[in-house]
Amino acid sequence: MSILLFEGETHAELYAKYRPKYPDALYEMIGNFCRAQGTSGVGVAVDVGCGSGQGTFPLCDTFNHVVGVDISQSQIEQALRLQNLDNKYDASRLSFRVGPAEDLSFREDNSVDLVSVAAAIHWLDTEKFYKEVDRILKPGGSLIVYTYVLPKPDKEEAVQMEAQFYKEHLSEYASSRMFPKLEDYKIPYSDELGLRTVPMNSTLSVHEYVGLITTLSASQTYLQHNPSSAIFDDLTQRLLELYTDSVTKEEIKMFTTSTVTVRTGRKPL
Repeated sequence: MSILLFEGETHAELYAKYRPKYPDALYEMIGNFCRAQGTSGVGVAVDVGCGSGQGTFPLCDTFNHVVGVDISQSQIEQALRLQNLDNKYDASRLSFRVGPAEDLSFREDNSVDLVSVAAAIHWLDTEKFYKEVDRILKPGGSLIVYTYVLPKPDKEEAVQMEAQFYKEHLSEYASSRMFPKLEDYKIPYSDELGLRTVPMNSTLSVHEYVGLITTLSASQTYLQHNPSSAIFDDLTQRLLELYTDSVTKEEIKMFTTSTVTVRTGRKPL
């Protein structure tokens, strides 16, 4: 079954605030795949393990109706909060619900054009999940799974600082499922296009970058065991020393690079 690691209210708030925005090119790729000859179209998309909706909202630009599903009530509450802030995503086209990926019984057989999983496949029971995917997808419907690597700062000293920080403080709290390699996961349909990558680059403040690190499951597990710890404040201060102009004393934005890896499959007609 889906693993409960992101259900805390504070964690969900951090997730909504600091998780990165996926690149437009990713959704262009998804749209092209789902509109290709032999597909069922772009009617209904179900985004599984949706969190606070980072990968769900962009699907509304392609699909007629989108449903985001997550096992965490707190994550869904954050997704609904964000939806209410933007009238572009009204309830007639976008809805969210709490539930496990392995039980999509709210959808009828052969009723969905896309099932997507963004940065969550490693937390799922894929055998049970894929059975549900096959049940609800229309013939010609698409399954798209993608994830990303932690953004890399533009200064090598910052890269080494983050790596040392992770090794010293977070590694013992990390799940073996973290940082999945999608090539290690079987896709239940023909995957003729294979593994593809899309660049994901961002300009972040130091606080935004450290905020992203705090959303990692290893960080949240660490804080559960060490609630009064100031290690993230310390990391912020050390990074600010690297990203502060020596003359103006103003913070310099951090340019980060990352990639999204994508696997695709299509249910046979």
